[in-house]
Amino acid sequence: MRTKGFIPALPESELWVGRHAITGSEIQLLDWKSSRTNSGAGIGFENIALTEGSLNVVLMREDFNYLDNNGKDNGVEINSNVLDVRYNGYQLSDSLQLGLAAKYQMANLGSSAKDAERSGSYSEVKDGLSIATILNQKLSNNGSNEYTLQYSTNSIASSFASTSWANPDFSNGLNNYQGHHTDGYAVRFVSQGEKYLFDNNVIVAHAFVASHGEDIYSYDLSTDHTDFDSVRAVVRPGYIWDQFNQTGVELGYFSQTNRVDGKSYDESGYKLTAYHTFKVATSMLGSRPEIRFYTTYLKAMDNEITKFSFDGKKDDQLSFGVQAEIWWF
Repeated sequence: MRTKGFIPALPESELWVGRHAITGSEIQLLDWKSSRTNSGAGIGFENIALTEGSLNVVLMREDFNYLDNNGKDNGVEINSNVLDVRYNGYQLSDSLQLGLAAKYQMANLGSSAKDAERSGSYSEVKDGLSIATILNQKLSNNGSNEYTLQYSTNSIASSFASTSWANPDFSNGLNNYQGHHTDGYAVRFVSQGEKYLFDNNVIVAHAFVASHGEDIYSYDLSTDHTDFDSVRAVVRPGYIWDQFNQTGVELGYFSQTNRVDGKSYDESGYKLTAYHTFKVATSMLGSRPEIRFYTTYLKAMDNEITKFSFDGKKDDQLSFGVQAEIWWF
């Protein structure tokens, strides 16, 4: 159920009750989100008008499988309560706008989950916190940049250390709560955006993420008390033939080091992509749908964290494909 003007003093605010999805902040060139709360049942007030900007306040429930210390699913489930608060629209200048996003997630254990936790075969379920400051910058000719500085704790911090995805999730990304979380933390800086160059004949999109964490649980190594540092970078320049066609390249690089028990584990790689895209508008990050024809070369340089390899245990791969994007949430 959704209604507008339910509170007379807040005529533009919306109240909803039931199952709901909250739009996250996606790093599009990396295909994961810097801020998000997964869909679930709950209640929320959105678009609460303030003197400057607006506020969203949401309370939701999210359920998980509770894995034991060996990573096994024995049919035990836990649920959690999520408080998600977001503020948008504080105007610092004509081109700069500030926003805030905070999520606090706490377990609400039933009797079976409490029994499992007390048995010693399961790690304690710890509350998680994520706080982000988001700065949006308008550039000339409809270009833009977004800068995010984010801090998180416990299992949400552990998600920052994932080599394949780094959504700020309470679970391991597979709807499973697992691992011995020891009040560790992680911080990261995120930059993404796009800019038009050379009389609007060229557009360049980018994404950059630098992360650091201490005393987290590594889902890849299955180790607690782990420190990590990682860098992800993508740049995608494209030549604009017209409103509907772009040709370009994409360069991507990833490097991460996990440190635990006095040892270091390295993971790194890069990709080179050539593409042609059929579009409905020139923006790379703000226009959908689009169809992309591409060829990609992938190279894994270090694989000490995940032990990843391509078919035939090779460390590189050349692929061709077609990708269609409708929209994102």
